[in-house]
Amino acid sequence: MVTVNGGKVTLSGVVQSWSEHDMVSDSVWNTAGVTNVNDNISVAY
Repeated sequence: MVTVNGGKVTLSGVVQSWSEHDMVSDSVWNTAGVTNVNDNISVAY
């Protein structure tokens, strides 16, 4: 789930690998206007 409040983005949920986690996080940080990312994503092993 992604929640946006101005330039602040909160990520939550479960992904299957660290590569998925990094892809999501990097994509958000590379989005124009994003100033803060609160990363609550869990990686399931």
